[in-house]
Amino acid sequence: MKILCLECRAVEYVLQYPTQSIVEPDDAALSSLAWDNCLLLLITIEPGDLEKIRHAAKAIRRVCAKTDVKSIVINGFAHLSHTLASPEDSHQTIVALRDRLVETTPHQVEVTPFGWQKSFTIDVMGNSGSQRFIHV
Repeated sequence: MKILCLECRAVEYVLQYPTQSIVEPDDAALSSLAWDNCLLLLITIEPGDLEKIRHAAKAIRRVCAKTDVKSIVINGFAHLSHTLASPEDSHQTIVALRDRLVETTPHQVEVTPFGWQKSFTIDVMGNSGSQRFIHV
């Protein structure tokens, strides 16, 4: 599992079009959604990553402890590896990570719709440590 963590002042996305591995989003996610003061996680899932959920959640909690974020936004991001898990396994792992973070952090945890191309507007903080890479 590879995670690019971005501490953001603001994040907004708009769904563009579905990919072949579409998971139907909730009605609320069909429009543009936005968050302020969040940790954006761009996550690539590789084979076997479902077993690494506890370690990934712990690493993410450590990043959150060094920031003042109010929420965590998880976005599937297939561009950090050439060895990808299947779309089904990737979605299952992302949902499991969300559930683990909901159980173990005080932060609001959101997941962007899986299998959709999105356009993003991202305002990343410029302080040291606001951009981190985690390899679990």
